[in-house]
Amino acid sequence: MLRDVIRVSTRIVTQRTRQAAPFETGALREAIAEAPPKGSSLIGHVAIQPGEFRGRVPSAYVLALEYGKGPGARAFIRSTSEAESGPFVARVQASGKTLEANLEARGGRFA
Repeated sequence: MLRDVIRVSTRIVTQRTRQAAPFETGALREAIAEAPPKGSSLIGHVAIQPGEFRGRVPSAYVLALEYGKGPGARAFIRSTSEAESGPFVARVQASGKTLEANLEARGGRFA
């Protein structure tokens, strides 16, 4: 249940990060990928894939765009993840209530 919440949130942040990424050639947007939780992990990631996209290497300049002060620099990754924090917490709380209801239906929380 919680892993599903993390998977959904990771997908939303990935999509919004792609939309918010500065667009010149589209290479950066293509390089943004999600890595949902695997196995027993409860951590999802939004990553910039290494390698060349449309003749450019986004991993070489993404930090300058995110943290820099030059033209085109703006915090597009942090802003999308921070905007999702409230909805994420709401989904976690709803997930907990669903889990609690399911446990009570089976004989109580401590059964």
